[in-house]
Amino acid sequence: MYKHLMNGVSYMLPFVVAGGILIALSFLWGINSSDTKSSQFNAFAAMIKNIGSQAFSIMVPVFAAYIASSIGSKPGLVAGFVGGLIANATGAGFIGGIIAGFLAGYLMLILRKALSGLPKEFEGLKSIFLMPVVGVFIIGTIMYLLGGPVSAINNGLMKWVTSLQNADPIILGIVIGAMCAFDFGGPVNKAAYVTGVMLLGQADGGIIDIREAIAYYESDANIREKTKYLIGDDELNHKVKMNIEKLKNISIKTA
Repeated sequence: MYKHLMNGVSYMLPFVVAGGILIALSFLWGINSSDTKSSQFNAFAAMIKNIGSQAFSIMVPVFAAYIASSIGSKPGLVAGFVGGLIANATGAGFIGGIIAGFLAGYLMLILRKALSGLPKEFEGLKSIFLMPVVGVFIIGTIMYLLGGPVSAINNGLMKWVTSLQNADPIILGIVIGAMCAFDFGGPVNKAAYVTGVMLLGQADGGIIDIREAIAYYESDANIREKTKYLIGDDELNHKVKMNIEKLKNISIKTA
């Protein structure tokens, strides 16, 4: 199980990295640079954010596809990918992706055994037509049926993590840190990492309040002087000061 899970993770990571970096780069033009109604709007920034979002959104299907591929070879890839897409569509997310991947992989093994008695003349028909169609139909149906319950579990997990963050970030850090350190690169470690990435991709209500950080900055003369020395540019210092003024009374809502 661990090997199959890690196969999915290894193929998913490039999509996460590429998508996340492009989304982050789009913020160079402003936190609202992709919003056409904002004064910060920049067409190029909006484009690269959309590209990054597309790459980021496909990580669950890729994750599920390569778990299934690790178990059921190439036929499992198709059923796993479609199962992952449906997991995304129904809100089942990361947990749904795991379920879709393992179900698709083992279903392909069962189908291969069930169809092993067919004459060799039907080998092409079996691998190109029968197995993909039957596999996609069965996994798709199962994932649509499981979508609601798994989505509820997924949302519950996100709310639990969010509640830890809101209640005490230290507790959240201890929980994630303990999971990562538990087996030093083993399945619990990877589960913590992948869950964190998936929650990041699906977060829709997390609030990062930066007002305290700004207040701390303005209350400490040493910090201001060090910052000014590091920037070393009066015009840039003025822009920094203006941005701080704009940010005083707002919070940044995560994408």
